Amino acid sequence: MLLLACGSLMLLPNTPAVGQASEPAPPPRPAPHRYRRITIDDQVKGLTKSLDLTETQQTALKRILEQRQLETLRIRRDSSGNDQISRFRMLHVQTVAHIRALLNAEQKKKYNPLGQRPPQQTDQRSVEDWMKATTPH
Repeated sequence: MLLLACGSLMLLPNTPAVGQASEPAPPPRPAPHRYRRITIDDQVKGLTKSLDLTETQQTALKRILEQRQLETLRIRRDSSGNDQISRFRMLHVQTVAHIRALLNAEQKKKYNPLGQRPPQQTDQRSVEDWMKATTPH
């Protein structure tokens, strides 16, 4: 009988006894982020390491990347659709050109930004050519 009484107490919800103050539950913790956003400083450090940039080049690179970030926000806010895509492409091309302009010849050989396409052979067709060929006029 004593075992039954103890067992039934375990089945009761966890409520404070009369006259006992209950402690408030701690606030839920936010889910941990799996990935840390890459900052401009991270980008400068990475390029400095891979290209052996000088202090002057690092400063100029940081200004270029900050300007790109501002322009990216402006494009997201002010444009849509195809206009947005073309503006992002143009921004990428301009950013690469500005970065290449501050590099010396040896650094330019090492610098290969993601998304930069090698020159196409004349006998190779692009996705744009394929789209034009398959789209009814």
